[in-house]
Amino acid sequence: MRILFLVLLILAALAALSLIIIFPLKLRKDKTAHRELVGRKLYRLAVKKDYYLLNNLVIKVDDEVTLHIDHLLCADKYIYVVADRFYPLGISGRPEDNTWFSYTGANKKTAIKNIVSINEERTIRLAKFLGWNESKSPMLISVVCINDELALSSELAKFDRPYSFLVKKKNVAKRIAAAESGAKVSPLDAENLAKLVQTIHEISLQTSEPEKNDI
Repeated sequence: MRILFLVLLILAALAALSLIIIFPLKLRKDKTAHRELVGRKLYRLAVKKDYYLLNNLVIKVDDEVTLHIDHLLCADKYIYVVADRFYPLGISGRPEDNTWFSYTGANKKTAIKNIVSINEERTIRLAKFLGWNESKSPMLISVVCINDELALSSELAKFDRPYSFLVKKKNVAKRIAAAESGAKVSPLDAENLAKLVQTIHEISLQTSEPEKNDI
């Protein structure tokens, strides 16, 4: 009986250890796969519509802040600042909350920062860095692209702002296409846009891990 108890105890310890080691590895793998799939969807859209697409940008906008941008899609009417985010099961919160919750299992949740607000701030900082100000019409749109199977709280499922999208991967190309076709603005100047894309590509730093003040 004592031997059986020890065996069960060892098995339980091994199971717990496997969760500690395997789950983070799987999560990292899933995040990488999600980023690649989002990149492919945006690439296909860019090729089809003759848009510019830049990936993994690191732009130092001042001495204190560096912007980390997963994907920058430069279309005809707008420039889309796309952040790809993968979460295991679901996220809950309200668009105006600073803190949301990510669910990883039954009764298991982790506090996370409001990913929409973060990318909106990133988008505004990039727009100002490129010469935009509040007196001009918006030129950049924030897009947070999440994994398809992710469950959302009712408030987040209904999220809808004119210049900020929270969209699942399967719908990201369709949402951008709808924004382009429904935009009541003049197309971006092709020559200036090409120069802008070249400048952004040239000033982008090597990809690195975000520091304290990075966005």
